[in-house]
Amino acid sequence: MQQPDNHVDSPPSRHASPVASPTEIQRAPAHWTRRENMLRMIWLVVESTVFKYSFHNFYEFRSRILRLFGAKIPPGVRIRRTARFVAPWNLEMGTNSSIGDHATLICVGKIKIGDHVSISQLCYIVAGSHDYTKTAMPAVAMPITIEDHTWVAADVFICGGVTVGEGCVIGARAVVSRSTEPWGIYVGNPARRKGDRRLEGVHEPSPAS
Repeated sequence: MQQPDNHVDSPPSRHASPVASPTEIQRAPAHWTRRENMLRMIWLVVESTVFKYSFHNFYEFRSRILRLFGAKIPPGVRIRRTARFVAPWNLEMGTNSSIGDHATLICVGKIKIGDHVSISQLCYIVAGSHDYTKTAMPAVAMPITIEDHTWVAADVFICGGVTVGEGCVIGARAVVSRSTEPWGIYVGNPARRKGDRRLEGVHEPSPAS
């Protein structure tokens, strides 16, 4: 289920979240800086016009726009025009990775995506939560790392404070609320390991196994 927009716009605080332990939470400013607020306003305009209505395979064009707003993106990344980003300056991507149509990345905390990672359509990746012990429910920044050679299938929800281990496959519509072990196949809500993955030329059984 997607978070309503009023949750996205709450300023981050230093308090803990129920999703992850305090050691997993990135300490963020108690409020958006003036510069960040200005960037957010400009980004909303750019994202809803130039970015969204660019030609479907203008991948490098969209990467350049994101770089202008502080994202760390190498050449060759493929980002679809309907993908949505909040605070893109907290986004980092590796080589040969992609983000599909209508995926949403809420970068209140840092989102780091490794090499050869595929984020499929409609995924919702939220690097933050809310401190429900406070009346105002201020946002907390909770970084997310998605390691190399991972495939996040359609409509997956990844919660803040999570590391998706190298080589994982996250099945469609799974909810990842805890970090995953490398080279596993995870499905369901909450996501649970249902098998092992082998990737030709990268992660294969040894001859003795």
